[in-house]
Amino acid sequence: MKLSDLLRLGVCGAVLLLGGLALANPPEGGYHLLKKYELGAAPGGKEYWDYITFDASTRRLYISHNTEVKVVDADSGAILASIPDLKRVHGIALVPDLGRGFISDGGADEAVVFDLKTLKVTGTSRRGAIRIASLRAGLQTHLHDEWVKAMTPL
Repeated sequence: MKLSDLLRLGVCGAVLLLGGLALANPPEGGYHLLKKYELGAAPGGKEYWDYITFDASTRRLYISHNTEVKVVDADSGAILASIPDLKRVHGIALVPDLGRGFISDGGADEAVVFDLKTLKVTGTSRRGAIRIASLRAGLQTHLHDEWVKAMTPL
């Protein structure tokens, strides 16, 4: 065997060894469990979870939970309210400037509008073609322009 062949073999062996060590001990990720909150069973017995929306100004979590939206205090884990009687919740978008929240109820093919202060439903819209567009950058959720035009009168 030539010296150049031995050198190549040594370099390949070193690369494989270092690569194996790097994969065997990956760096720790940035995500970890801080707290665990018990939210109870979903109405109807089926467990289905979709999006979570966080409102930093009120420290509330809006959690889609099958046929309801649970509103939870992000610091204590206390359930503040439930928005019930939905078919199959997907996303929740908040528009504090309007004082309204919007729930995408895919099972009913409608949008449900609720008041951000009282957490009570104030209306619905059966505009099946219009959906909540979640443009998530960090924890911020926006509504598509058509939603705001269609839902503002409600």
